[in-house]
Amino acid sequence: EDLLEGVWGDQFVSLSALTTRIKSVRQALGDDGRTQRYVRTEHGRGYRFVGDARIETARSQGAPRPDVTKSSALPETLDPMLGREAEAEDLGRAFEAARLVTITGPGGMGKTRLSIEVARRWAAASPARTASFVPLDEVRVADDLAAAVATSLGIDASSAPDTATACADWLATGERLVVLDNCEHLLAPVAELTDVLLSGGDSAVILATSREPLRLPEEHRYRLAPLPVPDLDDVDASSLGPCIQLFSDRARRVDAEFRITPDNAALVVGLCQRLDGLPLAIELAASRLGSLGLVELAETLSHRLDAIYRDHREADARHQSLRSTVEWSYRLLPDRARPLFDAMSRFPGGLRLADVIALGERLGIDDDADAL
Repeated sequence: EDLLEGVWGDQFVSLSALTTRIKSVRQALGDDGRTQRYVRTEHGRGYRFVGDARIETARSQGAPRPDVTKSSALPETLDPMLGREAEAEDLGRAFEAARLVTITGPGGMGKTRLSIEVARRWAAASPARTASFVPLDEVRVADDLAAAVATSLGIDASSAPDTATACADWLATGERLVVLDNCEHLLAPVAELTDVLLSGGDSAVILATSREPLRLPEEHRYRLAPLPVPDLDDVDASSLGPCIQLFSDRARRVDAEFRITPDNAALVVGLCQRLDGLPLAIELAASRLGSLGLVELAETLSHRLDAIYRDHREADARHQSLRSTVEWSYRLLPDRARPLFDAMSRFPGGLRLADVIALGERLGIDDDADAL
């Protein structure tokens, strides 16, 4: 506890924020994270600097400070963005008319990856712009929200009377975009904080990702849809679109010889249809090819969606499997709403809103249509 106090003080530091900073350090050192020439991951303990080091005399006060690239405040992304070019362009245009844009959609849809790409493009459009990323998934209580934002933005608010106002004042000093990632578990407090952040000036913009909208008056909502899946009647191994490209790309990571061919194209398309074009589900399924094989994988998924999971120690716990992704959302539901969720799960073909309302009434749930 003394060590933690000495290093971090009263700052809130989440695991995901620490991981983002380590990636930035590796990027600055030219370490791709695979060779780990300078910063080594020690599972169960943390990170260790293993490069050669020497002590140099301190630079003079007049010496220039190291240049910090605008992208250093955003997480490093090694994977190319597949199938979201139109969405990225739509979101970029949304900031022409709105200062708050929220990407909504179920877990595993790719909201975080898309938000990073949109933020990077927004910052690259002008030398005066900077973009920052604030992960909120590990913030558990509302009182820690402002501190988490300040820490991620590198703001020392220890002497400020109000941390949220200090963040708003910092945002007002230039053209700044802040990504608030994973807001759904603290919707009301995040909405309140966002309102404060935007009150500092007209130059700051917020890009939020959430399974539900923040419901602020000035919010531009953008619902992210699944990746389009080609029809089985139009299978063409040479051009199957982003959904199949994603599967093929992730499959080659566990089987370097894997290719989409006329013989397996229909099987892959059927598998992606079974997974509803959900990017996370497709990535998880493809990662199992190393042990299951394509035919066995397709047969397994026909009756067991929990058979796919990510065997990766650094992966977010919510994205380790489809079960954990759904469970995260389920736990966010109020107790009285869970029976409705359970009842809806019995309809694999989906339900119309009118049917959901009727089902809710039978279960004694009389929320308005928007809430349902």
